[in-house]
Amino acid sequence: MKRKHSERAMGNMTKQLKAQLKFLEEDLKNEEMALTKAKKFSKYKLPGIKKMIQRHEAGVRQTKLDLVQIKNRIKRYQKEGKINKIL
Repeated sequence: MKRKHSERAMGNMTKQLKAQLKFLEEDLKNEEMALTKAKKFSKYKLPGIKKMIQRHEAGVRQTKLDLVQIKNRIKRYQKEGKINKIL
């Protein structure tokens, strides 16, 4: 027998997941901006710029994966009735 989540618990979990989603979206935007800036500096042939570009690309890739994971988790929780509607 499944127990229904209380309204308070659903509200708190919804707030937490909204905050995580917003943080990841902001992080992705900032990481993409940093990547474009790093690519602009690549024309100066500074030491370590290739590694910096690789790290920013890896950061963008990882943040996109994290966004997909959190969106899937949100959808699953909504389907199970553990949180209020977000997406």
